[in-house]
Amino acid sequence: MSENASAMAAACLTVGLANAWAPAAKADLPTEVRISSNLAGDVSHAIILLGDADPAGVPGVVISDPLLPGGVISGGGWLTHMIFNELTTDDFGAGYAMLAIREHTDGAFSLVISGGSCWTHVGGASFEEVFPDYSQSVLIERMMAGGPEGEAFLRDNFSTLITPYGTEAPSVAFSQAVDFGGLTIDVVEVPAPGALALAPLAILAAQRRRRPCAG
Repeated sequence: MSENASAMAAACLTVGLANAWAPAAKADLPTEVRISSNLAGDVSHAIILLGDADPAGVPGVVISDPLLPGGVISGGGWLTHMIFNELTTDDFGAGYAMLAIREHTDGAFSLVISGGSCWTHVGGASFEEVFPDYSQSVLIERMMAGGPEGEAFLRDNFSTLITPYGTEAPSVAFSQAVDFGGLTIDVVEVPAPGALALAPLAILAAQRRRRPCAG
């Protein structure tokens, strides 16, 4: 077989392999969720909602204990990731928000919220002033007991708290709405097995090798 014919055959093989993968790629690619904390301190019982601002959008995905053991997220510099084999990036919607509990040095507890509109409340407002339909003490009690109220709070307020993936969500600590750093979450597709290995083959197939001309 001539060099041109060999190169063409290799190119066709590469295209064939890529096309064979493409139709099922979206359904088969695992999804990775990356969580990066720049919070001012540790929190526990964290509930993270990933979804769409529109309630009619995707149902969303909730990350909490046991996916996030104890719901613990450490302060600045903490990083974790998790793989979802049965979900695509479409299942995670457009953004995220978080509700968690922090413990003060005196043993008291208060809520921490990470979300797009939180920064507007920094400056001394109480939790009940910002969210008049909720009681901070009741939410803390129910979250510690493993109740559904924390998730319900996020869903009820998600349209104002949602932060786009890859963007840092400002975080506020109550009771008196103080700046508590930030949280960043990103959702990405995990590369298909062998996808990167096809690239050199495609490059080689596209090259036309020429022997030096005889003098």
